Amino acid sequence: MVLEGRLTQINVARTLLMPSHCLYVDDILIFCKGSLSNIKNIMELFTLYGQYSVQLINSQKSKFYSGSLSLIRSHTIASLFGFSQGNLPFTYLGVPLFKGKPKAIYLRPIVDTIQHKLHAWKGILLTIMGRVQLLNAVISSMLTYSFHVYKWPASILQEVAKSMRNFLWSGNWEQRKLGVFKTESTQ
Repeated sequence: MVLEGRLTQINVARTLLMPSHCLYVDDILIFCKGSLSNIKNIMELFTLYGQYSVQLINSQKSKFYSGSLSLIRSHTIASLFGFSQGNLPFTYLGVPLFKGKPKAIYLRPIVDTIQHKLHAWKGILLTIMGRVQLLNAVISSMLTYSFHVYKWPASILQEVAKSMRNFLWSGNWEQRKLGVFKTESTQ
């Protein structure tokens, strides 16, 4: 529909490509402008999909989200689709979705999850290599996943790095361990 010009995509930055849709198992996210022509074309798509696949859209489980639609437009979309309106930001597949530039407040749940994991692990009982393995296998993969979607603010990156560093050296994400170096003189 995008290639045919029947669905107008959301404009973001000139250098950033916004997807028209995201599919995962039985979910679909469609990113488009909330114009009446877009709504009618999406309804037509849903109808055709239902005819060919014998799978119908469940209006009670479906929502639409908007960044800045008027109240009248929101009510129009809700009545045409039968969907309820959701609120931004929300989390989809572990990634927060929001309008605008990534802010620390939107990424805070990911940081809290990381710190909760670090707290739950008995790091003091592990060797330093065991802690390295946990950080590489679990925490780094959580970060890499979200880094594919957003460029994180420096302040929140520093907080996560500090928690990981504390866990690595002390076994506790909140406790900083200072390195002690012993030197011997040759006199």
